[in-house]
Amino acid sequence: MEKNNCLGIHLSNDYATIALVSESDHTLSKCSSILIEPNEGANSIASAISKIINEQNLSFSNVAVSIDCSMYIQHDLHSEFSDNKQIEQTIKFDAEEAVAADATELAITFSITGTDPAGSTIAVFTANREKLNTILNDLQQNNLDPIFIEPDIAPIQRLLQQKCKMAEDENPIFAIFSNSACYLINLEPTRKGFFPIVRSFLVAPSQDKNAVLIRQLPVTMADIAAKYPDKPITSLLIAGNTQNLDMVSLANRTGLKIDNFELTELASIEPEQVDATIDKANLFAAFSAALTEIRKTAINDFRKDFNPYQGRKLVLQKTLRTISISVTVLMLALGAFFQIKVMQKSASINELNEKLAKDFAAVMFGKKPPANETIASRLGREYNRTLRIKSGQSVGDESSVTARLTFVFEAINNAPADINLKISIVSITNKTVSLIGDTNGRKSTLALFKAIKEHPKLKVSQQNLKQSGSRDTFTITLEPK
Repeated sequence: MEKNNCLGIHLSNDYATIALVSESDHTLSKCSSILIEPNEGANSIASAISKIINEQNLSFSNVAVSIDCSMYIQHDLHSEFSDNKQIEQTIKFDAEEAVAADATELAITFSITGTDPAGSTIAVFTANREKLNTILNDLQQNNLDPIFIEPDIAPIQRLLQQKCKMAEDENPIFAIFSNSACYLINLEPTRKGFFPIVRSFLVAPSQDKNAVLIRQLPVTMADIAAKYPDKPITSLLIAGNTQNLDMVSLANRTGLKIDNFELTELASIEPEQVDATIDKANLFAAFSAALTEIRKTAINDFRKDFNPYQGRKLVLQKTLRTISISVTVLMLALGAFFQIKVMQKSASINELNEKLAKDFAAVMFGKKPPANETIASRLGREYNRTLRIKSGQSVGDESSVTARLTFVFEAINNAPADINLKISIVSITNKTVSLIGDTNGRKSTLALFKAIKEHPKLKVSQQNLKQSGSRDTFTITLEPK
C-alpha cells in the first residue's frame, strides 16, 4: 500500500472512526470504527487504533484528527477588526468574556463568517485544552502524531463546499445526522470567500429528530436571513442517520422543500467499503479531515493554539544537531560578542519599560502593566470602555455613585406613568441610596416599590410607609446586588 496516504481520525465520546485516504486519487482505501467503552480512556482508544493499523497493515505518512461536537463549543462573536492577524491577537480575550472561563484553560480556533463597517463576525470554537492535550499525548505515544485537530464541522462543510455546486438562485441548508449529533450548514457565505454559517448540537438516539429540526431550524434560518436577506432558504437537504425522520411532516411544518443526499456518494465511497457498524457522518468527518491534509486546505486547528505540530521540524532538528557540533566553537565566540550587544540593548529596553510602567500606572490609577497583554492593547480597550461610559452605552463600575443613581432612575422610569411621585431627599453612602418622598396614594407607592424590586441591579434593604393627608409618604433604602 502506498506510503503517501493520510489517515483521518474522527473522535467522539463513544466512537473513533478512521479513514485511510489515498493521496494519488483522493479515494477511500480503508475504514473502520472502534467503540470506546465508558471505563476506558483516550490511551486505550489510541492503542486500539494502532492495533487496527497493524492488523490491516495500513501505511500512511500523515494523520489528521477531527473531534465530535461534544468536545467543543461554538460561539458567534463580533470583532472590531477585519484582518485575520489582528483578530488572532485579540480573540482569546473576546472568547474569554463569552465563555466566562480562563483563556489559558481553552484551546481556540476561529474563522471569519462576514464583515461589516464595525469589523467582522466570527465563528469561534473552544475546547478544553487539558482534554485535547491528553488525547494528543496518547496518540503520540502510539506513533500517531496528528498534523492538526479540528472541530468536525469544519472539514465536513469544507467537503460539502468542494462537492456541492449550487446554482445562483439556490440556497439550501444541509442537515447531517450522526448517531449522537446534528450539523446544520449553509454555504452561502462561501460564495463571498467567508466561512459558512454552521451549527452543531448533540442529539440523543431517543430524541425525535423531527422535533429537533423544527426547534433548531428557525434559529439558523434567522441568522442566515439577517446576514443575507436577499438569499432566502430554498430547501433542506438531509443526510446521515435519518431513521425515524418524517420528511412529509417536516416539509409541512417548515414550509421547505426536503430532499435526501448520500454522504458516501458525495465522497465517492463505494457502499461495499462501509461496514454496517460505521456511522456514515463520522466516516464523512474522518474522510474529509484526511482530504483536508492531502489538499493542504486552510484549517481550523485547535492544536496550533496549545501544541503546534512539530513532526517535520524534529527531522530537520536532528540533521542540524549533527552539523552544529562542527561549528560550536565559532558559535560560542559569536554568542559572546552578541551577548554584549544584547546586554547593552537590554539596559536601554529596561529603562524604557520602567518609564512606560510608571506612565501606565499614572493613567490607570496605580495598576501594574498586564502580564499577558500589550500595554497598547490594554490602554486601547480601556479607552473604548471610557468612551462607552461617556456616551451612556455603559455605566462603568456598577458600585459607583453614577451607576447606582442610573439604576435608581431606570427603576423609577419603569414604574407606571400615572404615579404622582415627588422625591424630597436623596441620600447616598458608600453602599446605599436612600429616597424620601411621597406619592398620590398607597397603591401608587406599592407600584413604585414593585418597579424598584424588579430591577436586576438593585435590592431593597429597608422601607417605611406612612399616610400623610392625601399623600402617601415613604422612605426606602437600596443597595446594589
